[in-house]
Amino acid sequence: MSPAPSRQAEACASVHGGYAEDVPLDVPLLTRLSTESKVSANEAFKEGRFERAAELYVRGLSRFEEVPLDDHPAAKALCLTLLLNLSLCRLRMGEHRRAYNAAMRAVKLDPGSEKGLYRRAEAAMHLGNYAEAEADLSALLKEHPHNASATQLLRQNREKRRLAASMSQQQANKMLSSGGIYAEGHTQSLSSKTQGDSGKDGANMQDKGLPAVDWEKVLDDMKHAASGCNENKGEAKTALDRESVELPSDWETVIGPNGEEVWRKRLDDSTDTQ
Repeated sequence: MSPAPSRQAEACASVHGGYAEDVPLDVPLLTRLSTESKVSANEAFKEGRFERAAELYVRGLSRFEEVPLDDHPAAKALCLTLLLNLSLCRLRMGEHRRAYNAAMRAVKLDPGSEKGLYRRAEAAMHLGNYAEAEADLSALLKEHPHNASATQLLRQNREKRRLAASMSQQQANKMLSSGGIYAEGHTQSLSSKTQGDSGKDGANMQDKGLPAVDWEKVLDDMKHAASGCNENKGEAKTALDRESVELPSDWETVIGPNGEEVWRKRLDDSTDTQ
């Protein structure tokens, strides 16, 4: 039993006539159809109909699932554009994981893609992957040092990273002061407050040999985790000491889904899609 014809073959058959099994892939035709999908998607994007735009970008991409893109430069370039626009659309929808995935595919097609690195970094930042975002932005700025948007996003990412490290340190201090974290291999005397509240019970707990807190290790681990798990103590201190970001006039502060402050460039959809 022969396999079912692909959607690409069916699309070619619908234009050329005949059965899908007998019609070879017509890459120029698929490119033309997907270009039409891209144009319609861009119009939907400009009108703020992001869900419809995303659907059309995905439709355009789906036509190339069986096409060897390295053998068809025009189709490969179109796929790159569709992925970049899809990533931007997902970002506008707040679907940061899906935006990251689309940007990842774009960078796989073109590792030096300026927009691909930028959008992957922006999505990574929203996902809390600050070290990865900084790596992409640093690579982008190495090749395009005058990219003002990337420079601003890098500063924003570092500020978010600094705030995350600061919040983690505060949480660690709170946990340490409450005596709620213990390390193995040590015994700890109870706090004077616990002993004062119940001296008898405190003595009994001491006899049980509760493990003591390794305060320095806990602080170091939490600072390291908050800094993106890719930097040493000296680098973490530098991140904490960075000055706050002063946003330019074309950027704005909005409230994110979890009540956090989010900085983003003011929407100018006429130039974002290709």
